[in-house]
Amino acid sequence: MFKAIVTAWFPWAGWMFAAWLALGLVVKLAGGRWRWSRLRRMHQCESGSVQTLGFVLTLPAFMLLAMFIVQVSQVMIAITIVHQSAFAAARSASVWIPATTTLPGSNQIRELPNQLDSTDLGQTQFPQWGAFPAQRRSVVPGSKTERIWRAAVLACTPAAPSWRTTVQEPRGSQLSESLFQFYTRLVPRTAGNAAMRGRLQRKLDYAQWNTLVELRGRDANGSTGPTYNPYPGYWSSRRDEQTGQTVPFWVDWNPAELNWEEPVTVSVYHNFALLPGPGRFLSQWLGGSGIPDLVSRHLRDMRQANPGVYQKGLYVVPLKAHATLQIEGLKSVIPHVQSY
Repeated sequence: MFKAIVTAWFPWAGWMFAAWLALGLVVKLAGGRWRWSRLRRMHQCESGSVQTLGFVLTLPAFMLLAMFIVQVSQVMIAITIVHQSAFAAARSASVWIPATTTLPGSNQIRELPNQLDSTDLGQTQFPQWGAFPAQRRSVVPGSKTERIWRAAVLACTPAAPSWRTTVQEPRGSQLSESLFQFYTRLVPRTAGNAAMRGRLQRKLDYAQWNTLVELRGRDANGSTGPTYNPYPGYWSSRRDEQTGQTVPFWVDWNPAELNWEEPVTVSVYHNFALLPGPGRFLSQWLGGSGIPDLVSRHLRDMRQANPGVYQKGLYVVPLKAHATLQIEGLKSVIPHVQSY
């Protein structure tokens, strides 16, 4: 995971290094010098100052570069969070896929052990298998894919904006209330902060609507074995209730059945919200001249793509990460039903 993060950081680190060089050049052209000893004593200085012409001319460029550095640093932090989210979702997949689950509030077994839900299974061709993309609009409540998607959403919540990005205030949910209770236990001094509940609720709501998870893998030993789901199938026997004799029957290969130590790859895609100032500049000014560039074409205007949902000035940059783990659970003869 560390190598993947460094690789994703590389282009943004180049922009960060170029911005620091440009910022130092602006300070040098303005006739200033970096004196860290004076900067440490700046908050104690009570003497007046004179706005020189050099300061007035260089202030816009200085502020622009400073905001750009802050924005790039935020994107690099978000890249780390999205990679951690992919790892958390992969760990959740390795735990939940071998489990036998039930519908919330029901005693009926919804999914057999070591299987994905049939509604979540996508295009499957041996030995490759995959599930439909999981997002808030399409995830099946109570399914294993929903639990894996939720793990990715909770991991991406720290990277989501705390200000209101939608036209209407998001509604509270049981998950947001649990998140608020957990946060106040970690930071007890925020328990009396009335605005903290709304901030966490906005962050969770944004992460839920802007995080997409894909599951895919490979049936590593379906044709060689040992496996309880061989390809293309196997002959078994059962007792005929009418004749009382044992008769053979054919069991087809189940594309939703996942065996022990099979690799599961989880891909997480998250729309990271840019700050209002730098996001507007990067998306409009760099792309407004009609000349193709390498920055603004990767940004998306959320209000234009979703009219009536998001507020004006919300621009995002899509981030993605992948993580692969092995399924460690075995298919038990007498399954232990997991419910919540």
